[in-house]
Amino acid sequence: MDELKTDLFIFGEFDDEMLNGTGMELMRTASMLSVHSSARINLWINSPGGYTHVLKTLLDGVELAKSRGVEVATYATGMAFSCGSLLAAAGTPGLRFMGRTAQHLVHFGWAGAEGNNPVEIARGLVTANEHFEFVYDHYRKYAKVPGLRKKMHDDNLFVGYAQAIEWGLADRPISGR
Repeated sequence: MDELKTDLFIFGEFDDEMLNGTGMELMRTASMLSVHSSARINLWINSPGGYTHVLKTLLDGVELAKSRGVEVATYATGMAFSCGSLLAAAGTPGLRFMGRTAQHLVHFGWAGAEGNNPVEIARGLVTANEHFEFVYDHYRKYAKVPGLRKKMHDDNLFVGYAQAIEWGLADRPISGR
């Protein structure tokens, strides 16, 4: 049987509109393709980042697909910043592609710790620390960035093609050369 492929595009911010479109399509596709012996989802990413709750839903879809034997290829084009970088790194090893002029932005992001009283602020700080640990653990799972935590504290770690390949954020160029 021929390989079944589906292309999904994540161009723009990780927001609720994306979640209701591409996020739902990713989940549906992961479920449908899992019945085929040779299936692949191609995620094309060009994003400045966005909301973590959207990222987590997309990551759940990627992990669902992979757990059911569906390959997930990621293609970082232009920018894979913040949430885009985390998603691009989560693809099936060997199928994480990157344009030679693309960049990853590796950072902790914004956790939104706010409050109107000490209890709300303390709760927000706990949530913020959980967010930061999620981001850090995700990069540790999929990439091998030396001195990762220290580098992430910079909050502006732009990673070009060659460095992304070396650190395992991507596996090879989109061009295949």
